[in-house]
Amino acid sequence: KAIVWDVAAGAVERELIGHGNIVRGAAFTPNGQFALTGENSLQLPGELILWDLDTGEVAGRFGGDLEEVIEGVLSVAVAPDGRAALVGYGRESAFDTETAALWDIEAGEIIYFLEAAGQAVNSVAISPDGRFGFGASNSANIYVWELDSGELVQTLHGHEGSVTKVAVSP
Repeated sequence: KAIVWDVAAGAVERELIGHGNIVRGAAFTPNGQFALTGENSLQLPGELILWDLDTGEVAGRFGGDLEEVIEGVLSVAVAPDGRAALVGYGRESAFDTETAALWDIEAGEIIYFLEAAGQAVNSVAISPDGRFGFGASNSANIYVWELDSGELVQTLHGHEGSVTKVAVSP
């Protein structure tokens, strides 16, 4: 489950119960109406759930039935327009290179799979203007994708081991 906290009161505001495995990714839509959570199933693709925060009800459920050979969700980021989400996945096979995806969260469909050298994408971020996505990878690189095309536009080398977190400066 995921928990939404009222930090000022120090109390649980809402429990979001619906995943069968560990929730490893969570993000809010910019308008604060929805939250997107993703589970790390370790063997299955991992399901994404879109939650209506007013009611606590499931507004959408997708990704758990992917036929592609990828592991569970490791990270999620919602685009500034609230319509798309960048998702980082674990790695199932050394032959797969696409371990991140851009989702249309309104339709519950993948827009693009994104190339990431077949390594787990531990953390994702989206630029404030929504043009670029970033993925921190076990390959010791950070990948930069143009989100309109899904094209890998840059690979940032220089880390000495797995990159576990990425953040974008406003």
